Amino acid sequence: MIMSDHRIISTRRVFLQGLGALSCFSANGHAQETWPSKTVTILVPYAAGGIADLLARLSAEMLSKKFGKPFIIENRVAGGGIIAAHATATARADGYTLLLSPPGPIVTAPFMQNVNYTPEQFSPLAIVAQFPLFLTINAKLGINNFQDFIEYAKKNPTKLNYASGGSGSVSHIVTALLAKRAGIQIVHVPYKGSAPATNDLIGGHVDLFLGTPSELLPHIESKSIVLLATSGNNRLPAFKDVPTIAEFIKGFQVSAWNGLLAPPAIPEAIANMISETIGEGLKDPATMERLAQLGVYPGTASRKEFSEIIKADQGLYKDALEAANLSAQ
Repeated sequence: MIMSDHRIISTRRVFLQGLGALSCFSANGHAQETWPSKTVTILVPYAAGGIADLLARLSAEMLSKKFGKPFIIENRVAGGGIIAAHATATARADGYTLLLSPPGPIVTAPFMQNVNYTPEQFSPLAIVAQFPLFLTINAKLGINNFQDFIEYAKKNPTKLNYASGGSGSVSHIVTALLAKRAGIQIVHVPYKGSAPATNDLIGGHVDLFLGTPSELLPHIESKSIVLLATSGNNRLPAFKDVPTIAEFIKGFQVSAWNGLLAPPAIPEAIANMISETIGEGLKDPATMERLAQLGVYPGTASRKEFSEIIKADQGLYKDALEAANLSAQ
């Protein structure tokens, strides 16, 4: 029996479609079976010992335990995080180069200068930790709550100053945004990192600092500094008497994060394996305890939710940069 041309073409199309599906399945299965076959590098844009570095090492432990291959940390501290971010955005999308980063290099940097990448050039994998920022003040000033701080600042324009980890850092631009929305004038004092900023806050050389829980908690507990407010959506269980900034300034909410990202177009199978492994690891009681000691909370966002958070942060940090009088491109 002789087939018509139409039936021959249809049969050929079905055959080719079947080959295509088989090819995709094989490639996906191959990625799952062979990755990782060698060492995976996790780039960190900041120095060893900082919160990003500690969370990267925790992530490496979880991934190494799961996959039985080395996951090593490489601290690329040059350029304020831009070097590490650019290296990730332009790396081969094969799952062997990852990045553990806070929002700065990914979200803020593209607004401030020509970095040759955009936030969309990263594949969000997993938020490892998230946390509100702590607005703290030197205890010697005798200001013990957020409302008194605002009233004092309004009565004494430019008398108070605030430290930051550097010009353009989150501690700089978010405090500037806070001052703008609160209608107060406070003077910016930039430092080369959060550690010297915290030290001078304790010593009384600066008045205010908006920082991470991990760097400020010991000094809050020793009462050398006072916690005025937190930047999250809700009050923290450990600080039920401390208000959120949003209770006084409607809509003011900032949640910092540190997350794992990959180059664009990383195979979905690999991306999902990494995401699921981190998600499972963060539920481990021992891991949760380690995060609690750092003053942070386990990330709970899905890959899609992580992507949406990055998108929302772009609007937030653009407003913050404008409040700090830093030109946004």
